[in-house]
Amino acid sequence: MFELTLFNSIKIMINTKQRVLLVEDDAINAFVISKFLENTYTTTTTSNGVDALKTFKTMHFDAVLMDINLGDDRINGLDLMRSFRAAEMQSDIPIIAVTAFIMRGDKEKLLDSGFNDYLAKPLERSQLLSTLEKHLNSTTNKENMTMV
Repeated sequence: MFELTLFNSIKIMINTKQRVLLVEDDAINAFVISKFLENTYTTTTTSNGVDALKTFKTMHFDAVLMDINLGDDRINGLDLMRSFRAAEMQSDIPIIAVTAFIMRGDKEKLLDSGFNDYLAKPLERSQLLSTLEKHLNSTTNKENMTMV
């Protein structure tokens, strides 16, 4: 975050942190992941698919971390990812599956369905940050600045 002064009186705060949408229904997991990201990214957290879709449509994000089993009968992480991909404004955003599904073939199924990457729970901070960095540095998203 830095401050820009225009015409000696107008001050604008510019957030240079990239924005991550975290979709996680478990409050403890959401807290831990947010803490992992707090010094590097601006994180918005939603706990269900309906709220995540509303948030995604109204705000700009540089990446999405998405739990697959959201504990919601209305929509799961896979369906939600497809809805995000169908959105015109942010269809190319990196969406990373964050899941406890670690059976043989789960990773391949998720990647084949449209996720950009896969992280198995429990997460390690270094792996989470390096995965986000890999995807955010390979897109034009790193050039975006958000006014606050």
